[in-house]
Amino acid sequence: MKEPAYHYEVAMAISLNEDTFGEVLDFFGGQRDLAKRKIRVLHNLSFIDDPTRIFRAVRFEQRFGFQMDGSTEILLKRALGMELVEELTSSRVRDEIILILSEPEPWKAVKRLAELGVTKILHPHLAIDEVRLEDLEKIDRSYVQLQEFFCESPRRWLCLLMGLLMDFPPQEVSAWTLKMKFRKRDIRKMEESIRNFAHTAENLSSRNLKDSQIYLFCQGLSAETLVLLHALKPATSKCIEKYVENLKDVQVEISGRDLKEMGYRPGPLFRKVLMVLLLARIDGQVRNREEEEKFVRQWMEVEGLPGHERRRD
Repeated sequence: MKEPAYHYEVAMAISLNEDTFGEVLDFFGGQRDLAKRKIRVLHNLSFIDDPTRIFRAVRFEQRFGFQMDGSTEILLKRALGMELVEELTSSRVRDEIILILSEPEPWKAVKRLAELGVTKILHPHLAIDEVRLEDLEKIDRSYVQLQEFFCESPRRWLCLLMGLLMDFPPQEVSAWTLKMKFRKRDIRKMEESIRNFAHTAENLSSRNLKDSQIYLFCQGLSAETLVLLHALKPATSKCIEKYVENLKDVQVEISGRDLKEMGYRPGPLFRKVLMVLLLARIDGQVRNREEEEKFVRQWMEVEGLPGHERRRD
C-alpha cells in the first residue's frame, strides 16, 4: 500500500545532533517574529495551500496578542477573494469554528474574523457588531456561573455559537448547520434554542411565578439554552438560577411500584399523578413520604379512582 504523502512546514527546530544538541535552527526568522509579536506566513502560497491557516492565523494572533504582518494580511485577503474558504470541506470549517469559539476570549477572534470579511463568507447573514460581541461575553459569564450545576456540563462553544445564530430563522439554522456537518444532537439543540427562546423568555419574565411554574417552563430545555436565556434575558436570570440550583433535581419518594402497592391499577394516570405530586413537592405542599401518600390518596379520590378503577386483588 502506498503511504500517504505529508507536507510539513517547519519554521524553527531544535537540533538533536550530539555536536549541536539544543541549538535553535531558525531559517525563516521565527525568533525575530516572536520578539516583534508578529504572525507571518512562510511563503506566498501558504493560505492557498491550506485555507484553514486563515482561521489559525486569527486564533493565534488573538490568543497571544500578536498581529499579522502587512504582507501576511494582504495574502490572507487575496485568498479570501479567491473564494478558497468556500472550497474547503464543511467539516474542516466546522472544526475551525469550534476551535475559535473554544478560545479563552473567543469574541476577540470573532471580531477579527469579521474585520477580515471571513464571517460573511461563513454565512452572508452572520452580522458581527459590538452588541453581538458583548452578547458573547455575557454568554461566557453565564456559562461559567451555571456550568457546575449540571451533571453534563453545557458545551461552551455551542452556547456561543447559538448566540451568534440567535437572529437566524429556524429553517436557516437547520440548513447551515447541516451544511457544516454538525452532529445531529447539536443541531437539535440549536433548533430547540432558536424555536423556544422568545416564548420561554416571556414566560420566565412573569412576576410572582411559583416554583412549579419555573420548573415546567425550564424542564426539557438544554443546558445550553438555559445559559443563553440567563445571559441574554436578564429578567429570566433569577428564575434560571433557582431552577438549576434548587429545582431541577427535586424528586418524589413515591414510585409507580408504590402506587401499585397502594392498590391502584397501573395506567397512564400514574404518570400524571407522579408529575402532580412532583410539582406539589417543588412548591412545598408535601415534604416527606407520609405527606406524599396522603396527597396521592386525596388526588385519586378527586379523580374518582378509589372505586372501580382501584385495583382489586
